[in-house]
Amino acid sequence: MELVQPFSGFLVYDLKQTPEDFQVEEILPSDLIQKTGKWMIFRLQKSGWNTLDALLRISKESKVSIFEIGYAGKKDRHASTSQYISCQKPLRVPKELTKVIQLDKIGFSKKSLSTELNVGNRFQLVLRNLLEKEIESIRNNFEKITKNGFINYYDSQRFSRFHSEFRLPILPFFKGDAETCLKLILTDPFPGEKNQARDRKKILYDLWGNWSQCEKWSKSKLEKNIFSNLKKEK
Repeated sequence: MELVQPFSGFLVYDLKQTPEDFQVEEILPSDLIQKTGKWMIFRLQKSGWNTLDALLRISKESKVSIFEIGYAGKKDRHASTSQYISCQKPLRVPKELTKVIQLDKIGFSKKSLSTELNVGNRFQLVLRNLLEKEIESIRNNFEKITKNGFINYYDSQRFSRFHSEFRLPILPFFKGDAETCLKLILTDPFPGEKNQARDRKKILYDLWGNWSQCEKWSKSKLEKNIFSNLKKEK
Protein backbone atom coordinates (compact mmCIF):
# COMPACT_ATOMS: atom_id res chain seq x y z
CA MET A 1 0.00 0.00 0.00
CA GLU A 2 1.40 3.38 -1.00
CA LEU A 3 1.19 5.83 1.87
CA VAL A 4 -0.10 9.37 1.48
CA GLN A 5 2.70 11.85 2.19
CA PRO A 6 2.29 15.66 2.19
CA PHE A 7 5.14 17.56 0.54
CA SER A 8 6.51 19.07 3.76
CA GLY A 9 5.37 16.43 6.24
CA PHE A 10 2.34 18.51 7.23
CA LEU A 11 -0.08 20.89 5.55
CA VAL A 12 -0.14 24.61 6.23
CA TYR A 13 -3.59 26.06 5.58
CA ASP A 14 -6.53 27.99 7.02
CA LEU A 15 -9.70 25.98 7.69
CA LYS A 16 -13.22 27.08 8.67
CA GLN A 17 -12.74 30.76 7.90
CA THR A 18 -16.48 30.83 7.16
CA PRO A 19 -19.19 28.21 7.90
CA GLU A 20 -19.40 27.53 4.16
CA ASP A 21 -15.75 26.43 4.16
CA PHE A 22 -16.79 23.26 6.02
CA GLN A 23 -19.91 21.62 4.60
CA VAL A 24 -21.44 18.43 5.99
CA GLU A 25 -24.27 16.38 4.49
CA GLU A 26 -25.77 13.55 6.53
CA ILE A 27 -26.57 10.25 4.81
CA LEU A 28 -29.52 8.07 5.89
CA PRO A 29 -30.55 4.58 4.71
CA SER A 30 -32.06 4.89 1.22
CA ASP A 31 -35.31 3.17 2.24
CA LEU A 32 -35.90 5.07 5.50
CA ILE A 33 -38.01 7.97 4.22
CA GLN A 34 -41.49 6.89 3.17
CA LYS A 35 -44.73 8.53 2.03
CA THR A 36 -46.49 7.51 5.25
CA GLY A 37 -45.39 6.73 8.79
CA LYS A 38 -45.72 7.59 12.47
CA TRP A 39 -42.86 10.12 12.45
CA MET A 40 -42.43 13.13 10.22
CA ILE A 41 -38.93 13.53 8.77
CA PHE A 42 -37.46 17.01 8.36
CA ARG A 43 -34.31 18.19 6.62
CA LEU A 44 -32.47 20.58 8.95
CA GLN A 45 -29.99 22.94 7.30
CA LYS A 46 -28.02 25.30 9.48
CA SER A 47 -25.00 27.58 9.53
CA GLY A 48 -23.12 28.73 12.63
CA TRP A 49 -25.26 26.65 15.03
CA ASN A 50 -24.60 23.29 16.65
CA THR A 51 -27.32 20.67 16.46
CA LEU A 52 -28.53 20.69 20.07
CA ASP A 53 -28.77 24.49 20.30
CA ALA A 54 -30.76 24.54 17.06
CA LEU A 55 -33.08 21.79 18.33
CA LEU A 56 -33.66 23.63 21.60
CA ARG A 57 -34.85 26.73 19.72
CA ILE A 58 -36.96 24.65 17.34
CA SER A 59 -38.57 22.69 20.20
CA LYS A 60 -39.36 25.87 22.12
CA GLU A 61 -40.89 27.54 19.05
CA SER A 62 -42.87 24.38 18.23
CA LYS A 63 -43.99 23.85 21.84
CA VAL A 64 -42.67 20.28 21.99
CA SER A 65 -40.11 18.70 24.30
CA ILE A 66 -36.64 18.35 22.82
CA PHE A 67 -36.83 14.70 23.88
CA GLU A 68 -39.62 14.20 21.31
CA ILE A 69 -37.21 15.11 18.51
CA GLY A 70 -35.02 12.36 17.09
CA TYR A 71 -31.74 12.91 15.26
CA ALA A 72 -29.04 10.68 13.80
CA GLY A 73 -26.02 12.77 14.73
CA LYS A 74 -24.68 16.09 15.97
CA LYS A 75 -23.21 18.51 13.46
CA ASP A 76 -20.51 21.12 13.95
CA ARG A 77 -21.38 24.73 14.83
CA HIS A 78 -18.54 26.10 12.69
CA ALA A 79 -19.96 24.65 9.48
CA SER A 80 -22.77 24.69 6.96
CA THR A 81 -24.61 21.43 7.59
CA SER A 82 -27.52 19.39 6.31
CA GLN A 83 -29.04 16.65 8.46
CA TYR A 84 -32.36 15.03 9.34
CA ILE A 85 -34.59 15.09 12.40
CA SER A 86 -37.85 13.34 13.27
CA CYS A 87 -40.91 14.19 15.33
CA GLN A 88 -44.52 13.11 15.60
CA LYS A 89 -45.60 16.75 15.80
CA PRO A 90 -45.12 19.67 13.37
CA LEU A 91 -41.90 21.65 13.84
CA ARG A 92 -40.96 25.19 12.90
CA VAL A 93 -38.02 27.57 13.18
CA PRO A 94 -38.25 30.93 15.00
CA LYS A 95 -38.67 33.73 12.46
CA GLU A 96 -35.54 35.52 13.65
CA LEU A 97 -33.42 32.46 12.84
CA THR A 98 -34.72 31.57 9.38
CA LYS A 99 -31.62 32.99 7.67
CA VAL A 100 -29.30 30.56 9.48
CA ILE A 101 -31.63 27.62 10.21
CA GLN A 102 -33.97 26.08 7.62
CA LEU A 103 -36.39 23.22 8.21
CA ASP A 104 -38.33 21.33 5.51
CA LYS A 105 -40.61 18.33 5.91
CA ILE A 106 -39.52 15.75 3.33
CA GLY A 107 -41.50 12.63 4.26
CA PHE A 108 -42.32 10.12 6.96
CA SER A 109 -40.77 7.15 8.74
CA LYS A 110 -41.95 4.17 10.76
CA LYS A 111 -39.26 4.87 13.38
CA SER A 112 -37.72 7.85 15.11
CA LEU A 113 -34.23 8.86 14.00
CA SER A 114 -31.29 7.73 16.14
CA THR A 115 -27.54 7.37 15.76
CA GLU A 116 -27.97 3.77 14.55
CA LEU A 117 -29.58 5.15 11.38
CA ASN A 118 -26.64 7.37 10.45
CA VAL A 119 -25.04 5.71 7.41
CA GLY A 120 -22.34 8.38 7.24
CA ASN A 121 -21.54 11.96 6.37
CA ARG A 122 -20.35 13.61 3.17
CA PHE A 123 -17.83 16.43 3.68
CA GLN A 124 -16.75 19.31 1.49
CA LEU A 125 -13.81 21.35 2.79
CA VAL A 126 -12.19 24.55 1.60
CA LEU A 127 -8.49 24.91 2.45
CA ARG A 128 -7.25 28.50 2.19
CA ASN A 129 -3.74 29.94 1.93
CA LEU A 130 -2.10 26.66 1.01
CA LEU A 131 1.56 26.75 0.12
CA GLU A 132 1.80 26.58 -3.66
CA LYS A 133 4.18 23.62 -3.54
CA GLU A 134 1.64 21.67 -1.46
CA ILE A 135 -1.16 21.89 -4.03
CA GLU A 136 0.34 19.41 -6.51
CA SER A 137 1.12 17.01 -3.67
CA ILE A 138 -2.53 17.11 -2.57
CA ARG A 139 -3.73 16.40 -6.10
CA ASN A 140 -1.40 13.42 -6.38
CA ASN A 141 -2.68 12.07 -3.07
CA PHE A 142 -6.34 12.10 -4.13
CA GLU A 143 -5.93 8.87 -6.11
CA LYS A 144 -4.15 7.16 -3.20
CA ILE A 145 -6.88 8.20 -0.76
CA THR A 146 -9.59 6.90 -3.08
CA LYS A 147 -7.81 3.55 -3.29
CA ASN A 148 -6.50 3.09 0.24
CA GLY A 149 -8.46 5.49 2.44
CA PHE A 150 -6.73 7.42 5.20
CA ILE A 151 -6.32 7.41 8.97
CA ASN A 152 -9.11 9.37 10.66
CA TYR A 153 -7.53 11.01 13.69
CA TYR A 154 -10.16 11.95 16.29
CA ASP A 155 -9.69 14.89 18.63
CA SER A 156 -11.71 16.60 21.35
CA GLN A 157 -14.96 15.96 19.46
CA ARG A 158 -14.68 12.28 20.44
CA PHE A 159 -12.36 12.20 23.45
CA SER A 160 -13.14 15.56 25.09
CA ARG A 161 -10.46 18.13 25.87
CA PHE A 162 -7.16 17.75 27.71
CA HIS A 163 -7.64 18.25 31.46
CA SER A 164 -4.81 19.63 33.62
CA GLU A 165 -5.41 17.09 36.41
CA PHE A 166 -6.88 14.04 34.68
CA ARG A 167 -5.46 14.61 31.18
CA LEU A 168 -8.01 12.80 28.99
CA PRO A 169 -11.38 11.80 30.52
CA ILE A 170 -10.90 8.19 29.42
CA LEU A 171 -7.87 7.72 31.73
CA PRO A 172 -9.92 7.60 34.99
CA PHE A 173 -12.11 4.98 33.28
CA PHE A 174 -9.09 2.78 32.63
CA LYS A 175 -8.26 3.07 36.34
CA GLY A 176 -11.74 1.86 37.30
CA ASP A 177 -13.26 5.29 38.01
CA ALA A 178 -16.08 5.45 35.46
CA GLU A 179 -17.96 8.18 37.33
CA THR A 180 -15.07 10.67 37.15
CA CYS A 181 -14.77 9.92 33.44
CA LEU A 182 -18.48 10.63 32.96
CA LYS A 183 -18.33 13.77 35.10
CA LEU A 184 -15.48 15.21 33.01
CA ILE A 185 -17.29 14.52 29.74
CA LEU A 186 -20.57 16.09 30.88
CA THR A 187 -19.38 19.00 33.03
CA ASP A 188 -15.95 20.15 31.80
CA PRO A 189 -16.43 23.18 29.47
CA PHE A 190 -14.55 23.61 26.21
CA PRO A 191 -12.61 26.79 25.38
CA GLY A 192 -14.82 29.02 23.23
CA GLU A 193 -18.02 27.27 24.28
CA LYS A 194 -21.10 29.50 24.49
CA ASN A 195 -21.87 31.01 27.90
CA GLN A 196 -25.22 29.23 28.02
CA ALA A 197 -23.52 25.85 27.56
CA ARG A 198 -20.81 26.67 30.12
CA ASP A 199 -23.43 27.78 32.66
CA ARG A 200 -25.39 24.56 32.20
CA LYS A 201 -22.27 22.45 32.70
CA LYS A 202 -21.46 24.41 35.86
CA ILE A 203 -24.96 23.63 37.17
CA LEU A 204 -24.48 19.92 36.42
CA TYR A 205 -21.09 20.02 38.16
CA ASP A 206 -22.63 21.56 41.30
CA LEU A 207 -25.58 19.13 41.25
CA TRP A 208 -23.43 16.06 40.58
CA GLY A 209 -24.72 13.13 42.63
CA ASN A 210 -28.24 14.55 42.77
CA TRP A 211 -29.31 12.58 39.72
CA SER A 212 -32.95 13.72 39.76
CA GLN A 213 -31.89 17.36 39.49
CA CYS A 214 -29.22 16.54 36.90
CA GLU A 215 -31.87 14.79 34.82
CA LYS A 216 -33.95 17.98 34.81
CA TRP A 217 -30.99 19.86 33.29
CA SER A 218 -30.40 17.23 30.61
CA LYS A 219 -29.97 18.65 27.14
CA SER A 220 -30.28 15.47 25.09
CA LYS A 221 -31.95 12.07 25.19
CA LEU A 222 -28.58 10.49 25.91
CA GLU A 223 -27.96 12.70 28.96
CA LYS A 224 -31.50 12.12 30.20
CA ASN A 225 -31.06 8.34 29.92
CA ILE A 226 -27.69 8.48 31.70
CA PHE A 227 -29.02 10.38 34.70
CA SER A 228 -32.22 8.32 34.75
CA ASN A 229 -30.18 5.10 35.01
CA LEU A 230 -27.89 6.60 37.67
CA LYS A 231 -30.98 7.58 39.66
CA LYS A 232 -32.25 3.98 39.53
CA GLU A 233 -28.89 2.60 40.69
CA LYS A 234 -28.63 4.97 43.65
